[in-house]
Amino acid sequence: GMFCSALAGQAGRRVLLIDNGKKPGRKILMSGGG
Repeated sequence: GMFCSALAGQAGRRVLLIDNGKKPGRKILMSGGG
């Protein structure tokens, strides 16, 4: 979700990203992708 919304935003799309976690992107960091 976060990666896809970043790409869409760079392509000029309007994006609203809602992350329910305490820290956005936490799962990405835990998996080693951040």
